[in-house]
Amino acid sequence: MVFGSIRVLVREVLRRLEPYAFEPSDRELASLVGLRPDQIVRLDTNASPYYPKGVINSVCRSVSKIRLNHYPDTSYASLRHYISCYAGVGPDNVIPTNGADEGIDIVTRAFVEKGDEVLAPHPTYSYFRVSSEIQGAEFIRIDSDDKFRIDIGALISRASERTSLIFLCNPNNPTGQSLPMREVERICSSVEVPVLVDEAYYEYCGTSAAPLIEKYQNLIVVRTLSKAFGLAGIRIGYLLASEETVDLLNKVRPPNSLGVLNIAIAERALRDPQFVKRFVERIAGVREWLYRELASIKSLEVFPSRTNFLLVRLLKGDSQDLWTRLLKRGLVVRRFASDPMLRNCLRITIGEMKHARVIANVITRYIEDAEGEV
Repeated sequence: MVFGSIRVLVREVLRRLEPYAFEPSDRELASLVGLRPDQIVRLDTNASPYYPKGVINSVCRSVSKIRLNHYPDTSYASLRHYISCYAGVGPDNVIPTNGADEGIDIVTRAFVEKGDEVLAPHPTYSYFRVSSEIQGAEFIRIDSDDKFRIDIGALISRASERTSLIFLCNPNNPTGQSLPMREVERICSSVEVPVLVDEAYYEYCGTSAAPLIEKYQNLIVVRTLSKAFGLAGIRIGYLLASEETVDLLNKVRPPNSLGVLNIAIAERALRDPQFVKRFVERIAGVREWLYRELASIKSLEVFPSRTNFLLVRLLKGDSQDLWTRLLKRGLVVRRFASDPMLRNCLRITIGEMKHARVIANVITRYIEDAEGEV
């Protein structure tokens, strides 16, 4: 590849890589349907509708004392302390990261080489594939059944000498379903490769593999403050693993990927996380209301969820048409145009009740129209 007079060597894997599908901006979406950007409500990113005002206001009052002209402590000792208290593990079992995605990248860089195989159930979080393929690995999908139940036996039996990493998202994105801890243990005890469990939605389900990290040296847990904490914009996540595994992962993590202001906000949130419980209770209440409303609609399949989103499958009509109809009301949900297993599915982030009522109304009318056309 040539840029001007400079010849640039590009890794062959990047020529073939299907990149992560970035969400369009509010401005782009608004322009499609003649709305203003401020009329767009994002129900496609699984971010929280609630803003942690107390946390932010507290940090703002002391921001002049934060040494923004200095790099952070590269050990992140203070933040590791607060994370360890929250997660119920030791500080030496913690690696703070720039969001959960950096945690995923750190793990793949540590364990995955060109020519390896990486396994994951399908469908699941698409960044698992991207991070693996950047390392030159072959990403192997183990298909779930038509109700999106994961076949643990098939996942275990597919592991081979080429397998270097197994991904699990628990609860799973985009399906919303979760595995019992006995199934996570079954995987960890049956394979000799690292098992990364993505618990981005841990706060919504309340069960975690974190207590198992010392029992299973191959277990790594990744979490984030982007979802239930309502802090997607500060990009703070963390890895939990045995001390031996943490020492290994620290060899490949960047030294200063977290900003000091972001760290201050994260520490304040973790110091008194009771607000998270209130956020989760509100969102769970809206989720259950919306689930009941949508489940009563003929020709619509709604999957149970232990997260802050619902996955729905249209049995009549077209998901792209419904996506557009919702967008005209300013509501953006997630579509899956390229995945055959998610054909005619939409993922709806749980927002405020007023948005849930509009969604239920729009979908009801759309399905009625679709049934009337048959």
